[in-house]
Amino acid sequence: MNMSNTKPDKSQIESFLKQCRENVRYINAKKAPDGSIKTVFTIGCTKNYKNNHLPYTTPSRFNKYFCITGCVVFSREQAISAAAMLDGMVDIIAVDAEKKLPAVSGAIESGNLVSDCAGVIKKSKLVEFKANDLTVDAVWAFVSNKLNILSGRKIAIIGAGNIGSKLALKLVESGSRVVISRRDHRKGRVISYALNLVKPELTATAVRYSDDVLKSCIGADAILGCTDGYPAIEWKHIRSSKKDSLVIDVGKGSISKDAIKRAGVAKKSIYRTDISAALDAHLIMFMRNDEIIRTQLNRKSIRGLNFVSGGMYGRKGDIVVDNVNNPKVIFGIANGEGDFVRRLSKKQISLIKKLKDRYGNKRT
Repeated sequence: MNMSNTKPDKSQIESFLKQCRENVRYINAKKAPDGSIKTVFTIGCTKNYKNNHLPYTTPSRFNKYFCITGCVVFSREQAISAAAMLDGMVDIIAVDAEKKLPAVSGAIESGNLVSDCAGVIKKSKLVEFKANDLTVDAVWAFVSNKLNILSGRKIAIIGAGNIGSKLALKLVESGSRVVISRRDHRKGRVISYALNLVKPELTATAVRYSDDVLKSCIGADAILGCTDGYPAIEWKHIRSSKKDSLVIDVGKGSISKDAIKRAGVAKKSIYRTDISAALDAHLIMFMRNDEIIRTQLNRKSIRGLNFVSGGMYGRKGDIVVDNVNNPKVIFGIANGEGDFVRRLSKKQISLIKKLKDRYGNKRT
């Protein structure tokens, strides 16, 4: 659906909802009959709400785990309408948890779509996601894959807002030499200082701030454009980086049109962020967590012995296993302080051996 700067009327919203419904029917027709592939509808939003854009649908995609389609909305009402209509039509409705819409009087969590949609989603599984964090994970993994190793690499991050700052921390923790730059120099210096405060104490590398984009990019192994639509990266910046450097337009519109044109002539690849793998991983994590909570998170007494599993905090002497309902693996004996007993007594060693024999366990 095309976007407009005017507030959508009733017929336009009806057309948008009709397209959502058709896309869901399409992915349902493609999923495996045995239920091994889940259908997912994502509801995202953007902070660029002042223009009152029309909501629009996102392309459908398929992999061995999920059939996914979705939409981007510009108001709470649009999100609620889509969620209510599609509830039960898909296995999972994934809703953007980041607050990007204006506060509305009387809302439980003003501007948060999850609290709004939770009231109408009764049949499908509601899953929260943070779009910015998915972007950070996707970019980090892409850069790691392409460069093969992050340690020692110089990474220039142009635009140190929410995404740029999170990327800077993740990359510096991976051993990269990170240089950040943004238009507001005071905030940029404060952000670099804060990142260096919170990074692990033993991380040798540090986040450095530069008020000169060109200096930031000289000799860089990767240039990450994280501005909020401002074309701060020019051809001279790209040209100053390493010949085989990665250039990624993370924030949409962070690279000037001239730079894009010149990069094409020079056969220099520019990449966009693809969050597909990050979204898949996030959904799988939620499904696995749900399974663990439902089937494994428990404390149970068996033959006078206390067992815990699934992340349940073990009391002193509890036997920590993979699943209290059907133990197969014994991880150890809880010390009551969030860890295992590291030096087992003879009695405890004998107990572990008996339990191994009883449950066929070959690991400790």
